[in-house]
Amino acid sequence: MKKISFISIIMVFYTVSFSQVSIDDLVKKDKQIDPDKEYLIYEYRLPDWGYNQFYFNASNSFNGLSRSDKDISQENFSTSVQFSPHFIKYHESEQTVFSLNSSINSSFHHSSSKSDQINYSSRSNANQLRIDLNADATYIRYMKDRWFLYTQTDNRLYFLEWHENSTYINNNNNDTDRGISLQRNIDLSGRIGLGYNRVRNVTPMFRALRFNERMEDLNRTENPSYLSELAAFFAQRSGYSQAYDRPDKYFYNDLPDKIKSILNSSQPWEIIYLDETWDEIIGDRYEGWDITSGLLINYEKNKSNGPYLTELFLLGAYMEYRYYHNLSSFYQLGFDCYSSFTKSLNDNTSYEYLGKGQLQIENLFNLTDKMLAEINFTLESAFTSENIWQRRDRYLVHTILHYFLENNLSANFNASYNAYYNWPGNISFDYEDYSYRNSRYEEEKNWFITIGMTYFLDRGIF
Repeated sequence: MKKISFISIIMVFYTVSFSQVSIDDLVKKDKQIDPDKEYLIYEYRLPDWGYNQFYFNASNSFNGLSRSDKDISQENFSTSVQFSPHFIKYHESEQTVFSLNSSINSSFHHSSSKSDQINYSSRSNANQLRIDLNADATYIRYMKDRWFLYTQTDNRLYFLEWHENSTYINNNNNDTDRGISLQRNIDLSGRIGLGYNRVRNVTPMFRALRFNERMEDLNRTENPSYLSELAAFFAQRSGYSQAYDRPDKYFYNDLPDKIKSILNSSQPWEIIYLDETWDEIIGDRYEGWDITSGLLINYEKNKSNGPYLTELFLLGAYMEYRYYHNLSSFYQLGFDCYSSFTKSLNDNTSYEYLGKGQLQIENLFNLTDKMLAEINFTLESAFTSENIWQRRDRYLVHTILHYFLENNLSANFNASYNAYYNWPGNISFDYEDYSYRNSRYEEEKNWFITIGMTYFLDRGIF
């Protein structure tokens, strides 16, 4: 009964969305992709472009407190220093896709306090040093005959050291306490594989098509051939936000000459109308399919005070298949199938083999230029084996709906349903960023629904 009600809610929103009247008479919201321009989606090619950032954040803070009475006085002082350099680089073309995101987050904290009373006094000093290093990178190299090399790595090194010295004086008796806390975590993972075919992000082409529709509404038509150049330029918009504090200033200055000539002869309201293309909710659009297979490795080592040590070293293989197709300008269907199998290479783990299989079905509905709905289904199974087999299955349904009616209504709907099944109960293991811990029950279910809206009863200027 709950599943029927959940599907009914989805269908109500789906039906209401198609019954909406035109939000803006200038824009053709209910039209399919122009058949004369549909080929542009499949022939879209990535531009050769990229961006980089190298910066650091630094801060220093001080804090003090002093208070006294006739029988007691207290003083506290603390200071913190933080220094965090970041390096980000991204480059993409038809032959290469490369991304690197690295950072070092470091901080030092010192605190001291003293307290004096009639027969008692105390002094304490504490120092804490924290260093957190992160480096994530992806490199894809496309070769001849649609083959490509895929490499990806995620790495983290974490270090924390804390010292505290305290002295207590009570009736001329001195007591001293010392505390030390150490924590060191290493998490290294990577994949290297060989793939075939290609999935492209064609969102820039959808933006270009919507931009062209608005130009047609303004009776400013151009040869469809310019749309490929425009889409290639639209693909670089996110880089302008990374490279400049005022990205729009540089973005519009670098527009292709054909678009510049149109804007130079346009009225201000027409330029604003064309710029609203970026406000349209169209989602992330992909097209094509690919398959990748190769080796994966994962190493984790966690050490804290004393002899406490956990270590995990996994080596195995994986395979992933992705498929995306835009059946129309309204609907995109996507599949993502992933499976992996690994073996533990160290002796101090509670299992010898780990594996995972996942199927994700993605449905994206771009119902109007102001409405977007996503309905995703995920089936996932993970298992371990040593003396006995342990397995956990997961079923997930996730729905997101965004709706915007200009000057009137803004609404969102978010719902999720999770079901877990464990064989046997009391399953506990980690695998590929998924944690299966302390699941003492054979069956677990959870769900949530969030509905929010802003509705303007009256709005205007006078």
